[in-house]
Amino acid sequence: MKTILITCLLGVAMLFSETATAEKAKSAHRIVDVTKEGIILYVASQPEDGLITKVQIFDSSNELVFEKTYASYSVEVDLMEFRNGSYMAKVFTQYAPVYSEYFSI
Repeated sequence: MKTILITCLLGVAMLFSETATAEKAKSAHRIVDVTKEGIILYVASQPEDGLITKVQIFDSSNELVFEKTYASYSVEVDLMEFRNGSYMAKVFTQYAPVYSEYFSI
């Protein structure tokens, strides 16, 4: 009886560790890469996530200040006309969920 109980517990422990490892691998995969260099916001997606279809930028008041549609794996957004402050970029791709990232100017 003890042998069966120990075997069951070991099996459950192995199942949880495999599930945790799979979840870590999913979260390590970055859907979209958003970087700001100077006054340019660079956005890139991976082929498995599909083309970038839209980029929206919201200011700190959650007001939409920029929106443009695309069909590309990489996009550059000129931030020259943006005021200093905090912003959030939302990136839409063909296959992946919406990706959001905060940045400041």
